[in-house]
Amino acid sequence: MQLGIRLHDIKKAPLEERLAIAHEQGFACGHLALAKVISEYPVDDGALTPGYAMYLKKIFAENQLDVAVLGCYLNLANPNPASLAKNTHRYLAHIRFASLLGAGVVGTETGAVNEEYRFEERNHSEEALKIFINNLRPVVLCGKNGRDRCDRAGVQAYCLQSEAGEKGA
Repeated sequence: MQLGIRLHDIKKAPLEERLAIAHEQGFACGHLALAKVISEYPVDDGALTPGYAMYLKKIFAENQLDVAVLGCYLNLANPNPASLAKNTHRYLAHIRFASLLGAGVVGTETGAVNEEYRFEERNHSEEALKIFINNLRPVVLCGKNGRDRCDRAGVQAYCLQSEAGEKGA
């Protein structure tokens, strides 16, 4: 078994330094949420190139780490069609990039049925679950075609919850 760490939970520092810290602490893999961890390089969709993936794989390998999870935390239940389309595009870019990085999983949360990505009771409704499932379909299909996975984390405030309140997992 390999133990890993969410790299955004390590002291804020350049990526190379965070990776060294993770290795020194005995971790073998990391959860990389690009926008939460990397500030010294661009991480927009256009930056997610094969060359960038090769560079990241190299600096992970230099620290004897693998990328276990590529995190992407955007609202897949956003009611604004333009915002939802942008979020979906970002997920698809992450799935393709995860494949290049060797990460078998793109991690996500489930979203909220409002643009502010905040808790409201409606997030726990059957309607919210249907919205999320419908909006997740293109992401799952992209991952399925590329043989990657998109896993989600249940969060109490969003459409799917963890623990005893979990629905539709």
